[in-house]
Amino acid sequence: GSGYTWSADCISSSSYLTSLNNYAASSLTSLDGVIVSSALLNSNRLMPCFLSSGTPPSVTIGGVAGTVTYAGWVADSVAGLYQVNVRMPGSAAGPFTTAAGASIGAITTPVQLPVVVTAGSRSSQAGVNVWVARRLKVAPPSGAGLTGTVAVPWASSNNSVVATQGTAPYRYALTSGVLPTGLTLNTTTGAISGTPLASTAGTYAVTVTATDSANFPLSDKVSFTLTVAGGLVVTSSGTAPYNEEYGTANTTVTTVSASGGTYPYTYAMTAPSPLPLGMTIDANTGVIGVSALTPAGTYHVTVTATDSATTPLTGSATFDVVVALKVVNSAPVAGTAGGASTISTVSATGNTGTITYSLDATTQALGWVTINGSTGVVAVTSGSIAGTRPVTVTATDGTAAAGSGANATGTVTFNMVIN
Repeated sequence: GSGYTWSADCISSSSYLTSLNNYAASSLTSLDGVIVSSALLNSNRLMPCFLSSGTPPSVTIGGVAGTVTYAGWVADSVAGLYQVNVRMPGSAAGPFTTAAGASIGAITTPVQLPVVVTAGSRSSQAGVNVWVARRLKVAPPSGAGLTGTVAVPWASSNNSVVATQGTAPYRYALTSGVLPTGLTLNTTTGAISGTPLASTAGTYAVTVTATDSANFPLSDKVSFTLTVAGGLVVTSSGTAPYNEEYGTANTTVTTVSASGGTYPYTYAMTAPSPLPLGMTIDANTGVIGVSALTPAGTYHVTVTATDSATTPLTGSATFDVVVALKVVNSAPVAGTAGGASTISTVSATGNTGTITYSLDATTQALGWVTINGSTGVVAVTSGSIAGTRPVTVTATDGTAAAGSGANATGTVTFNMVIN
């Protein structure tokens, strides 16, 4: 065909021949675009072949272009047969022209389509047809969706098996292999999610089958391999977030511990940065503490553990330590119904910036209780009504402490008595 050059010896390099002779014999061996007959391996001879110096032949199926993936000699053929491999177009790539001459927009049922191969100005003979049927296209996860690490949540992107070219919605099922313990397949979305548990490092060959919702359902499957890298499982004691208060030291806020590697482990606090004043970790025990001087704030803490293996494993745990402002109030003074008076003054410590004070929604709804946002003075107006009611005041720091992910807050509640 046009664009192909006939050569009696496509390869003459002795080094290339040597590499061919060392290549395991097979019925079809493709090297650098050259198809080599297995009968000629170890014979220091090469069969005639085509050099693809131009455009390969084109192929249409039902009048729609397919993708030519190989065009050349058939391996081991005696008569020099020529082979064309083509990838079929999608079922929705139409309109298609059937062997009977009808035009169809998409393939929904099995149908016979004509196949035409064109090379240069010449085309293959008429009457060559192929039966085709619609099928699902099922794509596996990709990139980060195929790899993970022990004790680390699986990637949330590119983590799904995705079916197309069928009737939505689709159903997904694991039909071969097993997922690492801790991971699950969502049968509705095809997403793989979760956290690989301890001792799950390794490779996992799996097959997922997708089925569409047509009256006569279509199914197809895809196989792929998940890889879980080794690592430590790191946990913290108690329940996060860990709540503390400025001015009160706690040498054991929580204890971080590792498993799944070689004892002993070494612990380090790698976040926040910078570390807040007075927050510490024992490198040997993983015990985290705060001092009375640790500024109020919300600290997103990450602790990394490293084991003692020759090639160390690592793992990490992330959690919040919340140090609240210390908020107090002066002894409440009883008010008189229908009279205006000061009830109490609220103050806060542990702040980095300027404090702002506010009442809770229930107290605000009374309409006759006020607070000075700057001074913390709680008062009532002449509309005050007799009774005993709880009042909650929140103090908010205007500036976040170094290393804190949020401005600090603190609250105090006291009873307001109006006689």
